[in-house]
Amino acid sequence: MDPRLIQKRKLRKEKYRLDRIRRLQKIFVFISLILGLALVLNFFVVGIVQVQGDSMLPSLSHGQKIIFQKFALNEQNLERADVILFRDDRDRDYIKRLVGLPGEYIQILNGKVYVNGEYDQQTSAYGYTHTYSKNQWLLSDDEYFVLGDNRQVDNSIDSRFFGVIKEEKIYGKMLLIER
Repeated sequence: MDPRLIQKRKLRKEKYRLDRIRRLQKIFVFISLILGLALVLNFFVVGIVQVQGDSMLPSLSHGQKIIFQKFALNEQNLERADVILFRDDRDRDYIKRLVGLPGEYIQILNGKVYVNGEYDQQTSAYGYTHTYSKNQWLLSDDEYFVLGDNRQVDNSIDSRFFGVIKEEKIYGKMLLIER
């Protein structure tokens, strides 16, 4: 056999091998970029959490999953009636409805929620709101008042029990609900 032909075959095989390696490297880089983007999104942009308990009935039920926003959570983009995620001082996580914003005066009278002296039909739409030893709260500039949607006796541990929450404790705002 001609030595030049043998050399050509070796070169072709080597070229084919190098092409396969380059393709595999490109695939590896692509997969690494996708995984890196997914991790960045998960850690800094959005997250998924499963609802535990019935305190948000009828809006959210036990076991349901929600997608939430993690970034830029402050007074400018948190609105009354938003469903938020926050952590208490004992590192327990909660999902509750935002009822009172910084600087507002919240009252619960006769099972109805009042904000700055006016009946709040939007957040009172979830039924009778039971009160305990305290029924009024004046929020400072970095405090929020939250309630579960299931507000009858002992159905939701919320601001009626543990008081107002500080802005830095809020780590998410609900975007989508799994149906």
